[in-house]
Amino acid sequence: MNRPIFSVSLAFAIVLVPAVAQASWPEGHVVEGDSAYTVPAGHGRISLLGRSSVGLGERVELSTYLPLDVLLFPNLGLKWRLLQSDTVALALKGGVGGGLYPVAAGVTVPIGAAVGGAGLVGAAYQNVDLTLSVTPAQPVTLSLRAGIMRLEYGLTAVIGAAGGGGGGAAGVSSSGHMNVPNGGFELDALLSTKNALIAEAEAYRLHDNTTLIAPYLAWYHAFGEHFHLVVGGFTFAELPATNARRFLPLPYANVYWNF
Repeated sequence: MNRPIFSVSLAFAIVLVPAVAQASWPEGHVVEGDSAYTVPAGHGRISLLGRSSVGLGERVELSTYLPLDVLLFPNLGLKWRLLQSDTVALALKGGVGGGLYPVAAGVTVPIGAAVGGAGLVGAAYQNVDLTLSVTPAQPVTLSLRAGIMRLEYGLTAVIGAAGGGGGGAAGVSSSGHMNVPNGGFELDALLSTKNALIAEAEAYRLHDNTTLIAPYLAWYHAFGEHFHLVVGGFTFAELPATNARRFLPLPYANVYWNF
């Protein structure tokens, strides 16, 4: 069994057993987003496509993206709420993730030779960001984020060829990394005890001096105390606009279970 995945699952199970169901948003904040507020201690959510989280304490939240865990890309996020008053909260968040996958390919070329290879490809990330959330008046919260992400990747493979004249093999390896500064804002609004809206936009500064903008808008609806539905959409945009790639708006839907 993959030990990182097992460790994450065990942490969620330990918190799940004694938990009592909470109301939809009892503290008046939509903790499903990326604000500075954290999941209450002893509670959490299990999300099909989004981030699953548990409150390890009044100020600490542990999270993971379960779809990536299933794809053997274990990942963990930890948010620590540094301070909170009636209208302001500040949190520091960090995350790590990585995966290693076997790859293989082969082809026969017209000159009567076969070429193939096998190896491993890996990727990893680390990120840290600081989030400031302000609630000027219920039910609206505005959050501002700034951080940096480091991406690492590598490939190690053996490539060989065989034909009428013989054959041979050679090792190939390649690796690299990039640092991606990022920042953005999020606007949360509680429409009722069962409905909320989240609007956000994140900006990523890429290595080729372009900036990728990722806006997102979603409606959150609670069916009772546990089951929640998320319906919305997202897209991407590039800056500067000259020769920028065009992206179509994409729909998004998700379900999660609060406990």
